[in-house]
Amino acid sequence: MRKTANKEINEIVWQWFVDARSRNLPISEPILQAKDIAEKLGKTDFHAPNGWLESFRKRHGISFKAVCSEAGNVSDETVNTWLKNTKKLIEGYEPQNIANADKSGIFFRGLPTKSLCIKKAKCTGGKQSKEHLAILFCALMTGEIEKFW
Repeated sequence: MRKTANKEINEIVWQWFVDARSRNLPISEPILQAKDIAEKLGKTDFHAPNGWLESFRKRHGISFKAVCSEAGNVSDETVNTWLKNTKKLIEGYEPQNIANADKSGIFFRGLPTKSLCIKKAKCTGGKQSKEHLAILFCALMTGEIEKFW
């Protein structure tokens, strides 16, 4: 490992990083923590130049990974099967009686889904907040939009 001019700051940031990841907290910018630590140590000459984060990441084998993800891929075969089945399902109904609805939401207390992690380590996250605002969108086959409040 190469020696750095700010060894004490690097060691404290590394300890903070390891502690935060052991608690499954997502980390995106340790440079902000480094500046705060330098300030508390009274090191006014630490300015965290552009290359500091990259050097820190290389020195400790840290990469940016997704914390968790859902496999949302649907095969073409599944789509084609549903298109055929849908035609059969709507037979005999008037267009004004055929609707499609979907919900969406905003998770306003969610944590980031990506984090800096040690390259060879598994990147897991903690439990995500489920507090959200849900919205239901609904449209009829005729093009009219239904409102449900």
